[in-house]
Amino acid sequence: FVAEKYDHHPDLEVRHGKVDVRWTTHDARGLTALDLAQAERTDELAA
Repeated sequence: FVAEKYDHHPDLEVRHGKVDVRWTTHDARGLTALDLAQAERTDELAA
């Protein structure tokens, strides 16, 4: 729901026992402040 709230969606990779969440801004061709904030929120949810 974090992605919907900020209209910023991650790339997800689901494997046995593990989920990788990658936040990037394709238009910026790299990381932005929003990407970093979303990563922090994701870490908080996973903790």
